[in-house]
Amino acid sequence: MKIDDQVKILSDGANFPCGDEEFKEKLKLSVKNKKPLCVKYGADPSAADIHLGHCVPIFKLKQFQDFGHQVIFIIGDFTARIGDPSGKTKTRPTLTTQQVKDNAKTYQNQIFKILNPDQTKIVFNNDWFEKMQFSKVIDIAARYNVARMLERNDFSDRFKNQESITILEFFYPLIQAYDSVYLKNDIELGGTDQEFNFLLARDLMKSYELDPQIVMTMPLLVGTDGVKKMSKSYDNYIGIDENPIDIYGKVMSVSDETLFHYNELFLCLNKEMCVSKELLQTYPYQAKHDFAFQITMKFQGEKEAVKARDHFKQVHQNRLVPEEIEEYLLSQSDMSDMDIVRFVQNSGLVSSQSEGRRLLSQNAIKIDGKKVSLETPLSVQDGSVLQVGKRRFKKIRIQKK
Repeated sequence: MKIDDQVKILSDGANFPCGDEEFKEKLKLSVKNKKPLCVKYGADPSAADIHLGHCVPIFKLKQFQDFGHQVIFIIGDFTARIGDPSGKTKTRPTLTTQQVKDNAKTYQNQIFKILNPDQTKIVFNNDWFEKMQFSKVIDIAARYNVARMLERNDFSDRFKNQESITILEFFYPLIQAYDSVYLKNDIELGGTDQEFNFLLARDLMKSYELDPQIVMTMPLLVGTDGVKKMSKSYDNYIGIDENPIDIYGKVMSVSDETLFHYNELFLCLNKEMCVSKELLQTYPYQAKHDFAFQITMKFQGEKEAVKARDHFKQVHQNRLVPEEIEEYLLSQSDMSDMDIVRFVQNSGLVSSQSEGRRLLSQNAIKIDGKKVSLETPLSVQDGSVLQVGKRRFKKIRIQKK
């Protein structure tokens, strides 16, 4: 493929805060010297799920791989302990080492649903930061100043409002930037909210007399609420490793405007997952079904996508309980000393008693179609159906002695 075609495809949908001419020159040199570019993408495992918002830059990484370039996927197991302050109005709580390790494992399993493992190098920034001497930290800190750091909108707004900013948060962009110094990558790719951090990395690389990285950002995907960016902390995300029924149902729950946003953004990244603009404009509900099916199939396979589609139609369009649902096995002795909260948690449909209490208080739990509350005495029969929210079901089976 001609260099101009490569530039066009890789640039499509992306932003270049420093202009795209430097990017074009890097690509030309790469082709001329037959040396693949090294493209860095970082993700802090601050939560377990990779969601559809993460997939925007990851699909762009896959395009780079299709042209023979190398991806460095950096898992920020060290930086996750601090928490990225980008876009935050207050100091983020720090994570434990074990929380970070558990989340990092899921990231490794999920990214290869998109990326080519043979062209992906996974690294952990704890590998070099854990061994770093404090004199090196001082050296890094001396290469940037507070005035430049306060140019960040989130920092400047908090400073003006006399809200707390810890020195640790100032260190986050510096530490992230040092990843690029250590790895000597050609390009750094991520969301538009990372622009300040990426530009800081350019400056830091220059201070170490390295070729500065190209900064390439992708638009942020709006969450299922249609307002805020997709994020687990906002509970408006579609996780790629979620239950297929939940993936399908969440896509179906978004507004027509939000679906149009999703479709437009993914058109330049993975056309197979998208629907035609004509279908969106003429039959938006069918377009939503088609998009939900494609997304579910991409990450969970065609068989599961078919099941999820049939489940949605059965439950939501026909207002019926699905024909095939998992069973919740109980004994009479279990029933004798169990309250409604523990009953719901033990079903596996909620992750904790606190979640169960919250959903019960919101009237989001039903037994045999009737809403139950925290005050409802536990009374179920063999064959009763427990429903949590709109999409989660268990059929209760009481074992005889």
